Amino acid sequence: MFINVIRKAFPAILLAIDTAAFYLIYFVVTYLRTGNSESFFSSDQILFSMVTCNALALYLVGAYEYRKIERSARFISEHLIASVIGAALSLFIILLFVSYGDRVGTNRTSLLGTFILFTPFSILYRSLIGKIRAKRKKNKCVIFIGSSDKTYEFIKEINEQNFTEIIYLLDNDVDKKLIEKFSSIGVEVLNADQFVPKSRFINGMVINKIILSESMNQLALDKNLKRQLMEHHLEKNNIVTLENFFLSEFQYVPTKIVDEDWPFEHGFRITKNVVYAHGKRAIDLFLSILVLVLASPVMAIAMLTVKLTSEGPIFFRQQRIGAGELPFTLFKLRTMKIGSDAKGDYTTVDDPRVTPIGNFLRKSRLDELPQLINVIKGEMSLIGPRAEWEKLVKNYEEVIPHYHLRHIIKPGITGWAQVNYPYGANLEDTINKLKYDLYYVRYFSLVMDLTIIIKTGYTMLFGRGR
Repeated sequence: MFINVIRKAFPAILLAIDTAAFYLIYFVVTYLRTGNSESFFSSDQILFSMVTCNALALYLVGAYEYRKIERSARFISEHLIASVIGAALSLFIILLFVSYGDRVGTNRTSLLGTFILFTPFSILYRSLIGKIRAKRKKNKCVIFIGSSDKTYEFIKEINEQNFTEIIYLLDNDVDKKLIEKFSSIGVEVLNADQFVPKSRFINGMVINKIILSESMNQLALDKNLKRQLMEHHLEKNNIVTLENFFLSEFQYVPTKIVDEDWPFEHGFRITKNVVYAHGKRAIDLFLSILVLVLASPVMAIAMLTVKLTSEGPIFFRQQRIGAGELPFTLFKLRTMKIGSDAKGDYTTVDDPRVTPIGNFLRKSRLDELPQLINVIKGEMSLIGPRAEWEKLVKNYEEVIPHYHLRHIIKPGITGWAQVNYPYGANLEDTINKLKYDLYYVRYFSLVMDLTIIIKTGYTMLFGRGR
């Protein structure tokens, strides 16, 4: 009971710690610098702006969600990027709305010092939480109810995601061959006598989730067990469908779940919010024009370098498929030798077709800047599924069921698949990236778009691309 209360209050607890730390650090820095504590009490609006902007940026990288906090290089890097964005945003708001005259100049050192000191503190205590979380996961398990070859494939996929919790399967009617298959991937099959829905433990492990591999109507369970499961769910709320498990744990949609009924299910955002659609278009235009203007010197140098270091045109043009499966011409800075299209459909590691300067442009994502022209023209968005080559799309739609669903919305320069999965180099990679595209198609929102922007910053800074 106490653990459940802590879990529900976890975001509020972390926000309270962050707020207290911000105020304390600002007070100490201000006092050490000026020797006067009165200036601290006159900075309430400044502090509120700092705390709010920082909290918003950290929220976007999952820093207030227990299940997303990790002790990993990626989480720390994204935390740093979010902190920089939070600092920049708070400074902008302070300059625009809060502080006038010399007030910001007077407090500039305190502001900078607070952010510099708060960031390592925030990373440190969240890393400790991540370490505790990793330890606790080793003592947890999940229970699948309902066995079939399809369930086997799903559990196999879960194991491939480096899932650390023990997996059990509950079913009274499993043939020996299927039991052997589940055993081969480390899954113990339980019968109904070994499982009590109201119990928090099984075989000494804490039951984290109970997963229904099929709907309750399709599961071959007796009425008493079904009733117990329903009562348990109403009390604990830890029984989930297979799709919801993947959505919450891995944030993608398994392609095996998608069928003809999928677009009609609750939560599918095929009918776009008008305000969001117009707002996104306005942001696309504003940011595309702004980035093109600000990046024009860098882009001019990149264009000149491409021209001087290899033969051929500066820009690469290719027919790609956009929203509604309509083709358009995509623009990028050329990074490969002329005629490379005829020598393979995918770019590989250390691909000899990529020019030396092209390799740098790809890793830094500078080759993508001309796509902003496609965004301004309305053929693309800043965020969405990757715009794929027309030739490849025809092949994908023949061999990958429901691939066309990713074309419901405009393709993007960056997107959920691009920041969560490495560059696609074959058909298997394309299927895996589709899982993330379908997640975005179903759950896209302004908050998700902002999260993608921060994760894109991580991808660009650390050269995660080809």
